[in-house]
Amino acid sequence: MLTLSDLPEALLSPIQEQLEAQADTQAVALDSADAESLTSLTTINADGSYTLFDYGYPVKFRENGQVKFIDHSLQKASFWKTLTNGVAYENTENSIKTYFPKKLPTAYGWKWKPTPSAFFRS
Repeated sequence: MLTLSDLPEALLSPIQEQLEAQADTQAVALDSADAESLTSLTTINADGSYTLFDYGYPVKFRENGQVKFIDHSLQKASFWKTLTNGVAYENTENSIKTYFPKKLPTAYGWKWKPTPSAFFRS
């Protein structure tokens, strides 16, 4: 079962900011009711309310029968990948692995900021 500590920082920060700004509360846990949904998550808030964040695109993926959060943050690639493929970095968690060289040409840029397409509070 996924917990709040499983949320990548790129998902957790906007959720906490939105809850504080619009509802003056904070997420304290994840509701397990929608744990299998790959496009949404529901927080249990400090004030006892629930908030559904629906993204309209996957923020989770399945791996070996488990649901995990997609984490696009970069980590150093293994020594073997660096040695054999020239890969310096890879994304942390996803069903699709993305690899990066040590240096990108200056014409390339990459930024991902998840934004829910819907925000429901009960």
